[in-house]
Amino acid sequence: MSNDPSIPPPPGANTPPGQPLPGQPTPPPGQATPPPPGGYPPAGFPPQGNATPPGGGGGKKTGLIIGAIVLALLLIGGAITTVLLLTGGDDDDPDPKPTNTTSEDPDDEPTDDPDDDEVDLDDGPWVDTVEDFTTSYYDGDCATLLELAPDNWPDEAACLAEIMPGTFELLDYDIETTDLDDEQDPTEATVDIDYTIEQISTGQTQSYVTTFTIEDVDGDWVVTNFQTD
Repeated sequence: MSNDPSIPPPPGANTPPGQPLPGQPTPPPGQATPPPPGGYPPAGFPPQGNATPPGGGGGKKTGLIIGAIVLALLLIGGAITTVLLLTGGDDDDPDPKPTNTTSEDPDDEPTDDPDDDEVDLDDGPWVDTVEDFTTSYYDGDCATLLELAPDNWPDEAACLAEIMPGTFELLDYDIETTDLDDEQDPTEATVDIDYTIEQISTGQTQSYVTTFTIEDVDGDWVVTNFQTD
């Protein structure tokens, strides 16, 4: 049966390969056949969304190289920082920074005034007076006693009659200043002496405490009063 090209095939009949359907235009020679309906690409093309950019992936390689360089720089910087922290930096600095020091004003006067120092209570002329008085008393030295206590005895004979030299012997003593009228410039002091004496004839010992009042009279420290407990 011959086919008349002017007569369309019946419905359902097979259209010869390469022939357009009735009513479709014939593509010009040399052009590719348009894709089938539905928008799917021809076979052999990669699926959409995974297209490879021009240049065969060169952008990815460049990013990897830059990332590797940055990582290497970070590792080198971290190693240098670690070495500096462990070694404490450069200890051989030839020019150390000067430290701030407080300058002293040459016009500043010293704060310690020797005139404001308190005197030693147990190392003053009033202590020497009590010690000399006590030792002279038991040595029978009335001449010295009259100098140290000028108002206590009228004369040397009255002094000797009272102290009875050779009756007692001074064994030991301890002196303590208990009061000063002025701790910077004293003129009167109260001094206690704790002492032990022995009666020569019997060998008996006895301890006493005598309180002295010592005053500065025209530059001389003298006994103005004493009382034994």
